[in-house]
Amino acid sequence: MTIFSGPDFSFRAAALRRKITPLCWAWLVIAAVIALDVLGMHWMPRPVELKINPRILGALGVMMFAIGWIAFRTQGNSYTSRWGKHLADLSFTTQWMAAFAAFVAAAAVLGYLSVGTNFPLIDDVLVRLDAAVGFDWEVWYRWVQHH
Repeated sequence: MTIFSGPDFSFRAAALRRKITPLCWAWLVIAAVIALDVLGMHWMPRPVELKINPRILGALGVMMFAIGWIAFRTQGNSYTSRWGKHLADLSFTTQWMAAFAAFVAAAAVLGYLSVGTNFPLIDDVLVRLDAAVGFDWEVWYRWVQHH
């Protein structure tokens, strides 16, 4: 006996999990980092103005269109031709390179913003954590210098 007699959502949830690829998860993480960047820029003591060069914006638009086109052309197709396999490899590599470049840019801004917050240093806490797990930086440094 079921308490809820509505539509079966388990099938939809399973279908959604299949559609969210690792690349989609990567872009979700990148979007979260960009959201943190925007919030951090807003809360800085000196607000940062976003000035976007139209040429750069146009170039990014063309690049994203090309990546999207390649992804669309290779989505769900099992290519048997030599060119098709190369196109699929190019699509995969290009999509991950674009995601990596976007993440590096967003993380660089986040790093800059975190330094600008001027929070107190936590070096003593980190040294105690290293000691708690048995890690000694001086021994590690000597080992690296020796090898």
